[in-house]
Amino acid sequence: MHRHAAVGEGGQAASAADAKKGYTRAVAGDVESLEFVTVNGVKLAYRLAGAGVPVVFVHGEGYSHELWTKQIEAFSKKYLFISYDRRGHGMSDDPITGYSETAHANDLNALLTHFGIREAHFVANSRGGAVIVQFLKLYPEKVRSITF
Repeated sequence: MHRHAAVGEGGQAASAADAKKGYTRAVAGDVESLEFVTVNGVKLAYRLAGAGVPVVFVHGEGYSHELWTKQIEAFSKKYLFISYDRRGHGMSDDPITGYSETAHANDLNALLTHFGIREAHFVANSRGGAVIVQFLKLYPEKVRSITF
């Protein structure tokens, strides 16, 4: 079962009836700017802006892609800005299992593969850092730099 936030009319948060159906999170404030892709059986929400060398922003536990909203304008002037909701966060699916750093690192790799990205810079906070460290162990050739 995948639980995720439901978008009502005008991008409103899920209603009480929706909450009873398993919808548990608020709708992202920039939902109209999000795109979605299914990787490793999980639908991930992401946001792209700009062009150039990719810079991927990875949020920590309890956050979403919205943590990085204030970075979009500055980074997208020179880089391909990518932020996404890790599984179980924000507007991405909330599977019952699969929350290890390895699972998150594999999701990130699949997301990069979806975009055709061979290497990128990474910016992480909190547990996003643990995901990036695991990503570095599994896919070292794809990491240009990491900023914590």
